[in-house]
Amino acid sequence: MQSRNADTREKKEGKATTALAVAPMHPCVVEFFGLPGSGKTTVAGELFRLLKESHVEAEFRPEMFDDTLPAYRRHLLRLSLILRQMPTTLRRSKSLLSVVRVPQKSFKDRLKALYNSWTVMSVVSLARSMPGLLILDQGFSQAAWSVALNSPRDDVSGLLENFPVDFHWHVVIFDAPAEVLRARLSQRRGSISRLERADGPELEALWTKAVALHKETAEFLRQMESPGYITVQNLNSDDALPASLASEIFVALKTLGVLVSPPAE
Repeated sequence: MQSRNADTREKKEGKATTALAVAPMHPCVVEFFGLPGSGKTTVAGELFRLLKESHVEAEFRPEMFDDTLPAYRRHLLRLSLILRQMPTTLRRSKSLLSVVRVPQKSFKDRLKALYNSWTVMSVVSLARSMPGLLILDQGFSQAAWSVALNSPRDDVSGLLENFPVDFHWHVVIFDAPAEVLRARLSQRRGSISRLERADGPELEALWTKAVALHKETAEFLRQMESPGYITVQNLNSDDALPASLASEIFVALKTLGVLVSPPAE
């Protein structure tokens, strides 16, 4: 599929009420990519609700990456999934090796990078055995950005090129000013992201790198042949409510031909 952009600032419609279906492009994945605080999980949940209201077969597994869940529960879910999908993911070991080769600050960080990337691959492998659409609030793009953020070598493109994109892939790219996101994160309870736990000069350096890597990743995605992409750019406006943004993304998916009217019986 050629890379196509649906700018949500120009695609607005009312709430979906008619029945729709996923186009015959199985498996099909829609993943969200953006800096912490941009609302990926919240908007993905609203999009999932819209899809179910329109009787679209869809799957959404936010619990796999939900840092607000108790750690033991989150890791049990992830390890269980990794073990179940291991026969499939090991056949795509090139992408896992590319993650291992990226230098990290510590051995613990290297294991975490591998763990997170393996989780994403395991979730995506579900799409190969399920009908309809798989929604990922964090996918390959977010995993590559995260690995590069904690590495002295900024190699997002190399990581994305090695991820196994043997499915129909669409990326929702969230663009928002860093100052807006930092204000949101300062009001969030608990330190979930690295961009919340750091402070002082380390925090400023980390944000500078995070924004630069986000821009690099977004530009690379727009140049790739595989994904269709949807850019959300009004996150700092008065209309940036999760339900409103989800509705715009829903319309953009129809524009891209991901959602179609079901065939007449």
